[in-house]
Amino acid sequence: MHKNGAAVMCTARLKAGRWELSYYAIEAGSAQWMRIRRNGLAYLLEHGALDPSAPAGAVRDTKCTCRKVHAPTEAQALRFLDRARLKHLLRDTGKVEERVYRCPADARRWHMTSQAQRSTKEAWTAVARPQ
Repeated sequence: MHKNGAAVMCTARLKAGRWELSYYAIEAGSAQWMRIRRNGLAYLLEHGALDPSAPAGAVRDTKCTCRKVHAPTEAQALRFLDRARLKHLLRDTGKVEERVYRCPADARRWHMTSQAQRSTKEAWTAVARPQ
């Protein structure tokens, strides 16, 4: 993650006996992940923004089948969590959201939940927000 909030994610899958890498980036304040080429990573890490001269394609598909509120980055999900908690304090809206976690079906999405951590698998991917 860049100091301004831009983030990069690399995924790998085995295809015909070789690892195929894909690179994704999201600019600070954006809600849209972009698929980028490997040489675009250095520019993003140095400047905190996508190289305007390099090709990048918006990623519109998702593997997430949850119908939950989602955010594209952990930082944005934590802001949603703060807003949900404030709303709960002002209106007493039932269950209070406890934490955010990365979607198990799509690593580009983060969700909120009112449940405490439940499993060891979820424990290493979940992010608890201090009270």
